[in-house]
Amino acid sequence: MARSILIDVGMQDLVILGQQGIKSVPSRSTRKRKARAKLAAKVRDERFRAGPYWFKMLIPEATAGVIMGHGGSTLINLEKETLAAIKLSPYGSYFANSCLRVLVVAAPTLEALEKVITKIVANFILEDDSSNSIYISLASPEALAAARNIDPSLRVAEPTLQHGNESIMEVSLEDYNNDKILLSIACAAIAVAIQFDRSHISDTVRLAYDANVQTLADDMDTLVDAHFCNIVCGCKSLVPPATLDWLSKNYRVEIDTFSDEHQCYVIRIGGIVRDVYTALHTLALMSVI
Repeated sequence: MARSILIDVGMQDLVILGQQGIKSVPSRSTRKRKARAKLAAKVRDERFRAGPYWFKMLIPEATAGVIMGHGGSTLINLEKETLAAIKLSPYGSYFANSCLRVLVVAAPTLEALEKVITKIVANFILEDDSSNSIYISLASPEALAAARNIDPSLRVAEPTLQHGNESIMEVSLEDYNNDKILLSIACAAIAVAIQFDRSHISDTVRLAYDANVQTLADDMDTLVDAHFCNIVCGCKSLVPPATLDWLSKNYRVEIDTFSDEHQCYVIRIGGIVRDVYTALHTLALMSVI
């Protein structure tokens, strides 16, 4: 693969290249996409902070990826459909003493909270045949008592995990005769029942349990920039327009071709980091770059 000659990216390994003198030339369309992403992230952050109803669950890493979807599309559609704001702990950041990601839902009404919890449990967590339990976070003894009133199986169960005031309780599919819908309704009922406990909200909305990870990033520009890149590489030959259109549609990237001062073909790929690298890999397999 030809060496990248121009770059605009916030990733650590690529910043090193920038320090070596490689120029940064972000396109106008890339700047617009970044601006829209920053605005959307800011609006989502404000909605999440506003609540006023929150509920926390722990989910496997694979489930987190399914909920996010390609480029975050599934998560965005779920938020639009349910009017909720959903946040996940950063990749590789788990609840204390576990390998489970943290998912916190914020909803403007109890009805919206009930709807989004039902969908997440039934359509995402339990869709994985290997997932037979839901792990819910209860931030106080009072919330735990309320949950046990909803689910009799929790009355004799001990917390699966404990961290400070938080108790993580396992709600098993087996206790509901393997009925996914019934279990999702029960989890939604628990989410609604514990909303009376407003004294431990800081624990409920906590996403990160690593000392070096912030729960809510204050620098939204840095957060968004880390997910976008703009890479320009030399090409062995002119890439057919049909190929560029196919790559753009399938990988959701912006692609331009032009000639440099030496009359060599150059291709620019811009977009979300993961999509850009997938498109680059495809071009490499095609022996284009």
